[in-house]
Amino acid sequence: MAFYDNPVDYMEYIPENLQSIIEINAMSGAINVELQKLNDYIKKWVNNSLLADADLEGVERWEKILSIYNPLMPDLQSRINNIRSKLITRPPINVNTLKQIVEAYMGVEVDIEVKNYKATIWYRGTSKIDDLKPLYKTIYNTIPAHIMCEILYRWLTWGELGENNLTWGDIRAKNLTWKDLSKGEWI
Repeated sequence: MAFYDNPVDYMEYIPENLQSIIEINAMSGAINVELQKLNDYIKKWVNNSLLADADLEGVERWEKILSIYNPLMPDLQSRINNIRSKLITRPPINVNTLKQIVEAYMGVEVDIEVKNYKATIWYRGTSKIDDLKPLYKTIYNTIPAHIMCEILYRWLTWGELGENNLTWGDIRAKNLTWKDLSKGEWI
């Protein structure tokens, strides 16, 4: 527990023989209010130094430091994801860096295949963002200009069912809808 999390009590620092004086009690009430404001201010900026705990003011400060202007998505979490991806993107850009950026945005594990100047990103599961436009913008600001990028959902294939040695009885026992079965999140 940090010092700013403790309740403020000015009277702790006053000698016992002076604590009964009316004026000191009155001052203590006023001082406690101001000290609590100071503690709250310190706590706010300590939390804003960590991106995960940042509020709107802290996010705006991070954007100013990193020269990020006009966020594509106005909500706080999208702006935090944008800052996180900007912090991750440091040259040289390779497949691992691209994977970290995409996973930071989407919140799911991805597989990346780069072939013939095209990066294909496969994911399975539920992405934490619905609109991929900010992610595409970040990717195209990061990767070399001659590489195209495509993000696709990885549907379950018959081969994967065969690799897992599943029978139709095993699948029926899971009580999956056809949509749940084809998404393959249960594997």
